[in-house]
Amino acid sequence: MAKSGKGRIVIWVIVGVLVIAAVVMLVTRPKDQTGVRDISQEDVPDYIGRYEHHLERLDHRIGNALEDYGHSEGFVEIDDKMQYIRNGLVELEGLTEAEDIEAKMDSIDEAYKEARQLLSDIKDMGE
Repeated sequence: MAKSGKGRIVIWVIVGVLVIAAVVMLVTRPKDQTGVRDISQEDVPDYIGRYEHHLERLDHRIGNALEDYGHSEGFVEIDDKMQYIRNGLVELEGLTEAEDIEAKMDSIDEAYKEARQLLSDIKDMGE
């Protein structure tokens, strides 16, 4: 009986030390450190590849929606958003400053979300 009590004590001491170490690390980290790394020019090719895949999938979904619901004004808006995204991806390749890259990525992300929302709205109205 005494051995299992000592084992539990050792385990709880280890857990306690780990918790204290984690709290100390959180408290002593620099205030400007958010845990998110800066975006750089090296991240751009992966980002562009991901968005090309996203655009292919969205094109496919738009094609299906056109077959199911017919053409409407919403599809023109979606096409405008997708063209903006494509142009933004081309512009992104030429950017070198981290702030400019991040701003362009944010605007592309926002346009993609809006295009998806427009498609969803069209589908909701058609049902």
